[in-house]
Amino acid sequence: MGQSYSHQFWHNGPMKRGRTYDLRFRLVPDDDYGQPEAIIEEARAFHERTLTATIEVEFHGPTPEQIWSYERLTYFERPGSPRHGRILDPSEGNVVRSQTHDQYGGLFTGIAWNWRAETQ
Repeated sequence: MGQSYSHQFWHNGPMKRGRTYDLRFRLVPDDDYGQPEAIIEEARAFHERTLTATIEVEFHGPTPEQIWSYERLTYFERPGSPRHGRILDPSEGNVVRSQTHDQYGGLFTGIAWNWRAETQ
């Protein structure tokens, strides 16, 4: 932990309150930084009120053993645990999706995964 990626989005014009926008990004390893560590979550911190957000993750290659969504966690609480989240099953194409509503306050909402299932 302690490492993260920052994402900056530039829309092709000013965004307006009450409108829907499709903001996408792709994480691709950069050879200049050596071998990447395993990614275990994708999340957003909602600093401005967001009425509806959809987070989608597409896995290429092996699918993690456990995948769950979480909502409204602090930076230090995230990604939570599968026991306290909503378990997600990949659809055809190894895609998981979580839709959330009324996010704000700088709290994190996202999708997390374990490559090996935790025992309880």
